[in-house]
Amino acid sequence: DKNHKCDYCGATLSECADANKDHKCDVCGATLSECADADKNHKCDVCGATLSECADADKNHKCDYCGATLSECADADKNHKCDYCGATVSACADADKNHKCDTCGTELSKCADADSNHKCDTCGAELSKCADADNNHKCDLCAAELSKCADADNNHKCDLCAAELSKCADADNNHKCDLCAAELTKCADENKDHKCDLCAAVVSECADANKDHKCDTCDTTLSEHADADNDSKCDHCGAVVEAPPATGDMISVVAAVAFIAAMSIVALPKAKKF
Repeated sequence: DKNHKCDYCGATLSECADANKDHKCDVCGATLSECADADKNHKCDVCGATLSECADADKNHKCDYCGATLSECADADKNHKCDYCGATVSACADADKNHKCDTCGTELSKCADADSNHKCDTCGAELSKCADADNNHKCDLCAAELSKCADADNNHKCDLCAAELSKCADADNNHKCDLCAAELTKCADENKDHKCDLCAAVVSECADANKDHKCDTCDTTLSEHADADNDSKCDHCGAVVEAPPATGDMISVVAAVAFIAAMSIVALPKAKKF
């Protein structure tokens, strides 16, 4: 009757055993054990039957029973948090330098130009052009030289910054500035040669306003005394002049002189004899 005892004498012949690990005695069929999982592998330590499945009620990516890793953090919705456990899995970053988070798309920054090179320090986009609002020939932002002083309107000043670039000069001696054409001087005749000392233009003719027979300017003799009207005065200056004697008068004068000389000889006393 498989009760481990001798059917005749009643002696105990064996003990219950479970060689086939079905929790029952191989002889008498008595239940010897219940399924148990001491090593927490979800299987019965005796019969090997599966007793449970891995589960993660606390959502820590591990089996609440055996501790096996069941999953890894993932962020399918790109909010920097694990879609399963809620843990923060990343921070906003901008590896491609487009001012947005590479993961969530959030705007992280605005274009800025701290180094004043007209480009965004992050993305490299051109933010501005060189400009010279203060007219100093340099870019107001980057200080690059944009232009040189120039004087297109010939007023001796820079057309942009108004700096003085030159002074009036008269290299061709025409009394006008060679650049702006301003009148710089008037003709003058300091050496009194009737010509401009600078441009050599004739500025006057000889004249004798004071009637001294000399040029009032250059002192050149212009005429001699003359008495065309025989009034014993110079027709030009009015000075008294002696008219030359007529031909008949000259003969009379000579005869008179000869007569006077002869009379003087007759009147001389005779020399005494000793």
